[in-house]
Amino acid sequence: MKLAEAIEIIETQAANHPAAEEAPKDPHTIKRKEWCKTITTLDKSVSTGYSLVGNFVEKKQDLEPGLFLLFTTFAGNRVIQLLEPAWEEKGKNLIVDSEGNVVFQNVDRLTTFEKDRALLFDFDGKTLSLQYFAWLPRQKWAKNLWKPIEIWLETQPSIGAKIEFWEAEVVLRTDSLRQAQQRLDALKRQIATETEELEPQTKEWLQTAAVLGGKKATGQRSLEG
Repeated sequence: MKLAEAIEIIETQAANHPAAEEAPKDPHTIKRKEWCKTITTLDKSVSTGYSLVGNFVEKKQDLEPGLFLLFTTFAGNRVIQLLEPAWEEKGKNLIVDSEGNVVFQNVDRLTTFEKDRALLFDFDGKTLSLQYFAWLPRQKWAKNLWKPIEIWLETQPSIGAKIEFWEAEVVLRTDSLRQAQQRLDALKRQIATETEELEPQTKEWLQTAAVLGGKKATGQRSLEG
């Protein structure tokens, strides 16, 4: 699965998360910055993003199983109301009341904003699962992700267990490939000569394959009229 495809899936899951209610609602909000990286371990000697040890992933790359951080900065403009001193029409003098106190008034100001979002998601080789959704502070934001990352890392099999699993997978798949090759060779031999004596198991498989082939051919003729 490419990262670009994974982002679409995770964004869909994130949209249904309760934290999505805090997303910027301004229609002019854009994704100003977005990046993704693997998370393999933590380095708590630093409090910045460098504490999240892993490799950055490009959108065209295929994902390997593991934990990923999708970091997005949303940016836009919004109107906020501020209480400011009132000025005379020409803007030279402040307006004061009868007692000489400065008069304040509500003023609408257009301001820019940025909001950072973190999505931690797990990829097991087939499916994606959103693990954690957080809106981050501007300072020491990485520390907010340490706990959920630690929880995920603690639940993962050890390196030794992973090696044992894939060694078993290699043996199983190699054996399946060997059997498939034997049957293919036997089928080719049957085409070359009908007199060769075959093993009972291979002969039974060839008979089954012949039946299936006959049914397929019959079905094809029926479809063709």
